[in-house]
Amino acid sequence: MEIIYEIGIEITLFIQGLGEGLIPVMSFFTYLGVEEFYIFLAPALYWCVNSSLGLRVGLLLMVSIGINNVLKIAIHSPRPYWIDDRVTAYLPETSFGIPSGHAQNSVVFWGTIALWAKRTWYWVLSIGVIFLIGFSRIYLGLHFFHDVLLGWLIGVLILTLYLWLEKPLLTWLKKIGSIKQTVAAFLFSLTIILLASLAIFLLGDWELPQDWITNAAAAAPTTPIDPLALEGVITSMGAFFGFSVGAVLLNTRGGFDAGGNIWKRAVRFIIGLIGLVILYFGLSLIFPGGKNIIAYTFRYIRYAAIGLWVTGLAPVIFIKLNLADPLKKL
Repeated sequence: MEIIYEIGIEITLFIQGLGEGLIPVMSFFTYLGVEEFYIFLAPALYWCVNSSLGLRVGLLLMVSIGINNVLKIAIHSPRPYWIDDRVTAYLPETSFGIPSGHAQNSVVFWGTIALWAKRTWYWVLSIGVIFLIGFSRIYLGLHFFHDVLLGWLIGVLILTLYLWLEKPLLTWLKKIGSIKQTVAAFLFSLTIILLASLAIFLLGDWELPQDWITNAAAAAPTTPIDPLALEGVITSMGAFFGFSVGAVLLNTRGGFDAGGNIWKRAVRFIIGLIGLVILYFGLSLIFPGGKNIIAYTFRYIRYAAIGLWVTGLAPVIFIKLNLADPLKKL
């Protein structure tokens, strides 16, 4: 691995040598890959564009984030600026490096929309955005080239499995009914969390090398690295469960149509966003923080509530307010 790291460092230094004038552009494309951006954009698709598309994007994205967190811990690989102080970290990161979550999730997010759109121009646009998001991570000193490459490959694998499994999975879900669907979603989310916990357990007595800690602290003194934290996987799996439960409950009520005129879509987005922000920030003030089982449980509940609001409660309110029409099927 040392040779791979050395080659990766040289690639990173070469790309950073293109000049600091690219910082605003690269920061913009990196922002297009952050989880917070997706948290707000996926609901917009669900509420205002196409509920079926929004649900698929949201669920696949949460699955991708969960898998990425598990793999990061299992591989426990450093970021470039952790091992070489010649690399400038323009933005701090606290988790392990490989695979790149930005690269992986961008393939899943933009690729799913491109599969739905079925337009050549959108595929070209999506591939361009996916490439620039990955490139931005190298330029900003946050990932090796191989981190980004593996992230892209895993993202493609997730999309491929989605295309292969979607029809049989939907057929199976229809057969088992809403209660078992909810149980299945909970067990899946719990499995991913347990896999992340198992990855930590299997590390045994392994500790973060002191030079990683020192270099990271020198680059970002106010943001200490914490790569063995479970917050990320709990967040994504809580949201996955909430998304799933909301979709199941809404389906029993006939679903909803995300179409309509512009003003209805705009009002739906505003109402939905207000509820999302209240839950996102409000529950964080009420629920306990920390790194223990109680804090993790409340974190899961918090994001499950957010997911439930997005796919279940908000659409019911839209229909009650005559801002959306129900569908026979979701």
